Amino acid sequence: MMRLLLNNVGGLKRFCSSPKLPLTSIRKSHIAAQNAERSNSEVYAEGDCIEGFIVKRRYDVPDLFLKCIELEHLKSGAEYLHLQREDSNNVFGIGFKTIPFDSSGVAHILEHLVLCGSEKYPCRDPFMKMLNRSQATYINAFTGPDYTFYPFSTMNNSDYKNLMSVYLDAVFRPKLRNLDFLQEGWRLENETIDDPNSPIIFKGVVFNEMKGAFSENVNVFYMNVLNNLMPSHTYGVVSGGDPLKIPSLTYDNLKRFYSDYYHPSNARFYSYGNFPLRHNLRFINEEYLSKVDKVESKKSEVPSESRWLEPKRKHIYCQKDVMADPEKQSYIDISHACCDITDIQECFVLELVSTLLLDGPNSALYKSLVEPGIASGFNPVTGFTNFTKTTALNVALQGLNDKDFDWAINTFDKSIEEVIEKGFDQRQLEGILHNIELSIKHQSEDFGIKMLTFVNSVWNHGGSVRTLLNVNDRLTSLKKDMTDDSKYLQKIVEKYLKNNSHRLILTMSPKENFDSILQQEESDLLKTKIESLEEKDIEAMRSTNLLLKDHQDKKDDVSVLPTLTMADINKEIERVDLKNITLSGVPVQMSLQPTNGLVYVRGLINAHHLSDECKLMLPLFCHVATEMGTASKDYREMDLLIKSVSESFNFSHNIVESLNNVRGFEESVMFSSFCLNRNLEEMLSLWLGLFHYMAVDQAERFKTLVTILAADCLNGIADQGHAYSMNLASSLVSPAFQRKELSSGITYVKKLQEIAQSDPEESLHFIRIISSQLLNKERLRTALNFSPPDEDNVLKHHSSFCDALSGSFRESNYETFDSLIADSSNKGVHHVIPFQIGYAAKSCVTVPFEHSDFAPLRVLCQLLSAKYLLPVVREKGGAYGSGCRITNGGVINFFSYKDPNPVQSLDVFDQSLTWLMKKEFSKNDIQEAKLGVFKSLDLPVPPGNKGLSAFISGLSDDKLQRHRTSLINVSEEDVMRAAQKYLNLDSNLPEGRAVIGPLNKNVLKRSNESWQIIE
Repeated sequence: MMRLLLNNVGGLKRFCSSPKLPLTSIRKSHIAAQNAERSNSEVYAEGDCIEGFIVKRRYDVPDLFLKCIELEHLKSGAEYLHLQREDSNNVFGIGFKTIPFDSSGVAHILEHLVLCGSEKYPCRDPFMKMLNRSQATYINAFTGPDYTFYPFSTMNNSDYKNLMSVYLDAVFRPKLRNLDFLQEGWRLENETIDDPNSPIIFKGVVFNEMKGAFSENVNVFYMNVLNNLMPSHTYGVVSGGDPLKIPSLTYDNLKRFYSDYYHPSNARFYSYGNFPLRHNLRFINEEYLSKVDKVESKKSEVPSESRWLEPKRKHIYCQKDVMADPEKQSYIDISHACCDITDIQECFVLELVSTLLLDGPNSALYKSLVEPGIASGFNPVTGFTNFTKTTALNVALQGLNDKDFDWAINTFDKSIEEVIEKGFDQRQLEGILHNIELSIKHQSEDFGIKMLTFVNSVWNHGGSVRTLLNVNDRLTSLKKDMTDDSKYLQKIVEKYLKNNSHRLILTMSPKENFDSILQQEESDLLKTKIESLEEKDIEAMRSTNLLLKDHQDKKDDVSVLPTLTMADINKEIERVDLKNITLSGVPVQMSLQPTNGLVYVRGLINAHHLSDECKLMLPLFCHVATEMGTASKDYREMDLLIKSVSESFNFSHNIVESLNNVRGFEESVMFSSFCLNRNLEEMLSLWLGLFHYMAVDQAERFKTLVTILAADCLNGIADQGHAYSMNLASSLVSPAFQRKELSSGITYVKKLQEIAQSDPEESLHFIRIISSQLLNKERLRTALNFSPPDEDNVLKHHSSFCDALSGSFRESNYETFDSLIADSSNKGVHHVIPFQIGYAAKSCVTVPFEHSDFAPLRVLCQLLSAKYLLPVVREKGGAYGSGCRITNGGVINFFSYKDPNPVQSLDVFDQSLTWLMKKEFSKNDIQEAKLGVFKSLDLPVPPGNKGLSAFISGLSDDKLQRHRTSLINVSEEDVMRAAQKYLNLDSNLPEGRAVIGPLNKNVLKRSNESWQIIE
């Protein structure tokens, strides 16, 4: 589904954000059989002309196993970057510089519109329809502040060609229909379209999406940081669209924007993997570029931000957070404009400096700004911004009182002075540099997509991709600079964070009536729009909206779209060779894989025996366990030691549904880490230290960690509202999800706020009990993934580790069973949160993974998502998204995302069986639904994760193969039988419903349902 990149906001960015290495082979036997041609047979030299393109540069990046080719189309001037790598998960994408100068969301709405039909593929919304006609491992489109990109990845060569054809025709020959503009962008429409007397309101997918986006205070804050730090050009506007400005966009302006920016001369093509390059070049040239002349345009050039002569300060307002501490809801950001993104070495150093200053308990600004407890922690805005033409370094705090703004500014300035004077801890620096080595060796399944996001912004602004990719060259240069000048990094800090007049201090605090002000502004805008209409305009509006409804209701001829068939699906799974042994009484699963010399260690500790009070604290235990230190090493020392051996070192809380009983689940804690083979002994020693001597008496440290976690959990509720609503609805019918709600749902988020504001000793009491009862080998099983040559070393050290653990192994496979689902009443929970938009979910219990009806139900969910919910809830209802999923435990979840009518969507969910009985789908739709299921099953798995499904959830290869065979054999009759059995509202099966968002008392009017409203 299309997504908006508001800002690249995430958590604190680690310096090792360089993309990870891809896997050396994925599903090798199946893909090799399908794809006889390989790009490694193609050898091109600089100056070669190939299918209308000239090779401008060719170079190798040995550290990343890449052969890189940069080309330019001779006639149009379009650029092409190809990264050749023996990775079967191939990527293709096309992007454009898109430079909006207002906040109407024109680039974002255009991104939606070009994917709504093209000359070659005139059906409605071919992009969404390809989701079920493809085996894409990634398919998306996204809008940034100064670019729009359309990427996909797949392991199937035929699929690759199909998707490339659809994407290229979409961007170069889109229909750009006015009706699609009204659907995707904005329109005025009667609330009930068939009732001309019902109120006229704003509708539109992007309009509602952006209302949802700005329901998050963190998004409001970030957008204002960017707009105010770089106000002179495109970064001074809301590229995704301000909901109050979106209705200013006209259809003609959108078409004009397309003409300005979607010309091939402004295009950048990207491909990655081992498919032949020549085919891409030939197809692009012959179909789209050969008759196009180059157009010179300055419109797409983004200038560097003009530097200020003196710092600036601004205060803004936001909505009150109903779940946070009412006295500490303010934000502050201290931002400095830095170098241009094209100065790659300087950016590399700045990202290192950012990490040294901000990441972890040994960083200077963490010590001075977070640990005193005056703020609840860093805001996700924090870090080095390296996706705009002018980069920036942001230090943002959340959870302050207004009166603490000056304290934050003074503390920041004082801390920077101290860093300039004293420098950085050498061990901290060495840990970060070590993490770079690990990040280069660590393999991920989506490396090609990560490479695209890594190079895109530098490439977009004309920087050197070659310099960017040569990470080790930059490291060498950095080390030389630090050797030549012992104060090199301090001088960087001084230059950008002390002697830099381009500094913005942005503060934000809640205003009591902020929501009502926004609503009034929208009401005033709506009133102005309506008052400007004459009666003939209103009649024309209604006629157009009815045309749109007919357009949405019209059955599309999807036969024009390319598609895979079930013949393209491998009937056999790729089996993983696993060895199960016992070391010191502990069960060990081994998987020998090409891991580039890394060793992956995981352990599952069953938590069945803990008290209910302790189980409620397990998620918090997992969060703090590796951050508290041990009896002999405080948390700062522990952090340095961890970073010296591992990039990932953590506990996680797991709740896994039973595969054969809807009432069963296993609750456990998993520890996981990876390291270079040479560091395995030291890494396991750190785990032993935690198991034996975890520090459980550090009340102040515990308070800091909980406060940070509580604040972080509040960020992202709106962006993940559909997940929270599904979890909530499922908790009313499923024992496993009842536990998940208490450990990761809205209930947990609220509980965390209470814990953060209470005496830490009350919670530490349970942390101590968990530590003493859990951290041993009595209920432990472990898994190891490593390279074959390392076997002797790995087994020797892992055996010593298991030997040294306390206790004696008992049993590792405990399941909890609960009778909750015996309650067949229909329940609902409405969590009232003052978002501008809502989320709805409905859950019902069916049968688990190993039941014969599970495969038909899985296909049923995919069919409903694509053929029923998407058109009704998204296209007609205006929600950003909707779908239906089934969990391995047999819980079916319907959901809507950023939905203006969540209660109405509940009705749509309830009418699923009625729609199915009308038979408004074909046998071909069933086949497409099966393809959609297989797409989710056949995602690539990197070597470090091979065998994890068997280890964590018991999904053995034999069980996966039986399920695969069942899916292949699912018929239309099977789907209909399963639907009638499990979706019938009169079946007395328990159902749960949830709504998250603004108060809507209409839930109380729903018959035969018992609703609880939580305000």
